[in-house]
Formats: sequence, structure tokens, C-alpha cells
Amino acid sequence: MHNIEHIIIEDAKNSYLIFKEDSTVTDFTKRGSFTDANQSLLVLIQGLGNICTLEDLKWYGCAMVKKDNMNIVPRRRIQMLAYTSGIFSALMVYVLKFSQGVYHANTNQPQLLNRAFKFLQLICRGNKMVKAKIFVSIPQLLKVRTGVAAVAHLLAEVFEKNRELCLRMSNNDIECMYTLASTYHSDNSEYLDFFIAITVLMKPDTAEPSIFIHQKFIFQLFLDSYHDCFSDVLSSEGISNAVNLLKESSQKDEVIYAQNKLLHLTEFLAACSERYQFAKDKCCEFFSLHHLINIITNNEIAKNFQKPFVYFLEQVYLRNKRQLKHSLLIMSLKQVVSQLQDNETSESRPLYLLCLDDEQLEEVKELPEDDEEIQEMKKKMKTGKILSLIFL
Repeated sequence: MHNIEHIIIEDAKNSYLIFKEDSTVTDFTKRGSFTDANQSLLVLIQGLGNICTLEDLKWYGCAMVKKDNMNIVPRRRIQMLAYTSGIFSALMVYVLKFSQGVYHANTNQPQLLNRAFKFLQLICRGNKMVKAKIFVSIPQLLKVRTGVAAVAHLLAEVFEKNRELCLRMSNNDIECMYTLASTYHSDNSEYLDFFIAITVLMKPDTAEPSIFIHQKFIFQLFLDSYHDCFSDVLSSEGISNAVNLLKESSQKDEVIYAQNKLLHLTEFLAACSERYQFAKDKCCEFFSLHHLINIITNNEIAKNFQKPFVYFLEQVYLRNKRQLKHSLLIMSLKQVVSQLQDNETSESRPLYLLCLDDEQLEEVKELPEDDEEIQEMKKKMKTGKILSLIFL
């Protein structure tokens, strides 16, 4: 323990600060080198953190970002100050040492660990240098037992807009993340949040294509395990009950757990399917177009619950040339697109159309509709009714 403290103190002393001296610089420097009055970080890494330490951690985190209109943006100067002053190093030592333990709910450690991970998430936001430093500790972070969801969100932040680091992820670590998400959730539902990190790992930047090598590997992991891990969700009975489950407003733990499992899995499968035809074809077997439309047009289901299914519809059906030949899909799309002619902006579109950009809308309008099945379905429709509503 003495050696760890000595290394951190020396690291803080030898850090080269180039900031203009002010109260923040002075305060961070003292805290990072354990020369502040309370020695709060020293107390923390000794496992003796208390309520005052928790308040300090909250203050560190709040200092890392600022609110700019509706966005939370990183404060690069403060991030680097916390990084070079020794605060970052101290908190990394703390989380790696204590997050692998399980603590009684009445102790301070769970709150302290969650707050420390939140700080690490905020200090690495938009900062590739800090992300790289955290990246090398991923194998240890994946042994987490306390602060599980916080670690998952930290890893998602590390991967965000950092394709280079994502490409460096080993298959062993990826498989470990998937195992945590797919099997450990039965013991602790927080492990489902690792699906968030995996989704970002496959597509770290929305402006760039997904990382196909990761998609292929991860989707194969899913195929090898879904019968054991997700048969309750992906069975015909589970899919049929999805609407009722998503409409459920109960705050019972088992209901929230079942909803989160379905939502995380749906978004994960959609991410696997982006530009990956094999995954698209397999995912069509899990959620039919009929079930998707039932969910995303149901006004009794919250919009944030509908979004993963909109994403799934987009990646598995709308961006799938094979499925765009589906008569039911063609007719449904042409009907709802016809309702947009008076809408000039995407903000006025129904949620289930937000996945269609203007170019796609034009493509849909040009889809052939002389299919006999479509003509037969048209005869059964009532004039002026959006097709998707008849599936409710």
C-alpha cells in the first residue's frame, strides 16, 4: 500500500503543469499530491472514504464538464489539470483495487465507486489521451463486481468516437464483455448495460461505417449463446408478449428487468445488423415486420421504449434490399410516406419514420406496387387510413 501511495505522490510531483495559477489549479494540485487538509484521495484509496469524500468526488466530476445550451461539453483545461495533478491516477488506483469486491449496501463503497467511475467517464469525454490511459486497464475493469453499470458506461465513453482504440480491442476482452452482458445479468441486471458498450464498440462514430470485424465476431457469439441466454425474450411467446411488456408501467424489479433486457437486446441486434447482410437475415427471424409495426405505432408504449425497435426496423428491414421487396413493407411504407407530403421538416414525422431520411423517402415512393398481394391488400383497406395502424 505504501508503494502505491509513494508512486502516486511522486507522479503528482513530477507532473508538468502549464496552467495559469489560480484557486482551481492550487486546489487540484494539493488534492492530487495528498497535501490538502483532509487528504481526501489518500483516505479514499485506503478504503476509508466517507460522505465528505463522496461530496469531493461529485465536485471533481462537475468540474470536468459545462453546460452549453442543451449540450454537456468537456472542459479540456480542467480535464488535463485533473490528469496531470495526480487526481486521475489516484482514482484509477482506487477503482481497480476496490471494484472487484462485493460490499454491503449499508457501506459507502458502492456510492464511492459509482461516483469515481462517473468522474473517470467525464474526464475522458472527448479526450483521447485520457481514454488511452483507461484503455490499457480494460482487462482489470472487466472483473468488476461493484459499480457494474458505471463501468459499462465508462467503457462506452472510452470507445465513443475513438475508432483506433476500438480496433485494438482483443477478441478475449470483447468476449468477456459479451459474457458479462449475456449471462451475468441474471445475478445483477446492471450487467445488461455492457450491451451499450458493445454497441458503441461496433460503431464508435455515427458518421463512419461500423467495424465489420467486430460485428461478425460479436454476432457469432450471440448465435452461439442466444438459446441459453435469451430464449425467454426471443421465443415466439416472448415476442408475442412484447407489446404488453412494454406497455407495463409497474415499478416491480422483475418488470423493469424484463423490459431492460428486451430493449438492450433489440438495440444490440440492430447494431449487429448494420451493413451486415447475414445478421440482417437472421434477425428477421426474431422480430417480424408485423410485430415491429405493432410496437412502434402503439401510443401506449413510451417513445424511449419504441426507439430500439425503430432502429431495428431501419437496420434489418429498411436498409435491406431483400426485405424491401416484401409486399407488406412496401405498402406500409408507401402509405405512411404519403402522409408526409404536407410536412416540411422531420420534426413533424411520426417516430417510426424518423429513421427515413429524405433520400430514402424518395426511394420508397418509387418502389413498385403492382404486386398482386399489394393490390389485394389495398381492396381491404379503408380509404385514408395509414396501413400501419391496422396492425394494432
